[in-house]
Order: sequence, then C-alpha cells, then structure tokens
Amino acid sequence: MPKQRKFQIHEANDTFECFLLIRPNDPNLPALTMLREVVKVLEGGQGIWGLTRESFTNAQVGDLLFEVMSEDATPMGLTNAALQCINQQIENWEYDQDMIRWEQYVEGMVLVDYRYLH
Repeated sequence: MPKQRKFQIHEANDTFECFLLIRPNDPNLPALTMLREVVKVLEGGQGIWGLTRESFTNAQVGDLLFEVMSEDATPMGLTNAALQCINQQIENWEYDQDMIRWEQYVEGMVLVDYRYLH
C-alpha cells in the first residue's frame, strides 16, 4: 500500500461550520461514485449552503448533507474546503472511509450516517 502524506497541523484562528446540501441525479450510487459526483457538482458551482441541518426545509429523500468546517467563511472558501476534504476522501478511500461526515436523507427524513455503514 502506498504511504499516506503527513498531515500538516496548524492552529486555526476561527473556524466556521456550515452544511452543504447536494441533490444527486441518482441517490442509489455506491458511496465512492457518489463522492466523485459531488466533486463535479461543487466544481460546477452548485450546491446549497446552510448554517444548520435544519436550514434545508425543502430536502428530499436521497439528498446528501455534508458538514463543512473552514477558516474562510466565504462561499469560495467553504467550497474549497469541501472540495479538499472530499478529494482527500476519494484519494484515500482504501485507507479511511470515515474521514468526512456525510449523511443521506431517506424515507421519512430519517438521516443515515454513512460512517457506520461498512
């Protein structure tokens, strides 16, 4: 197995927490394929941002919800943080499938936390 890059740790002055809602074309894709689709959506400037999970009053079954933390609270800063984290998740899929927190809405607006589904 290739060796993972070392983390570079620094103390953040302030961090901002936001939530990102993505509505996939096919909510039944495998998780890794879904993450690749999310990257395409973000690179296309799409996705809905909210301050809390409850911000998304129009969420539908199959929507994806990501928790994003960044030092830069601008839309570009949050998007870059999400892209960096999701791309790391894709690159290191064989190592750690729990690196990011994402959930998917299912029937009755119950949340499934994919960290526990392996």
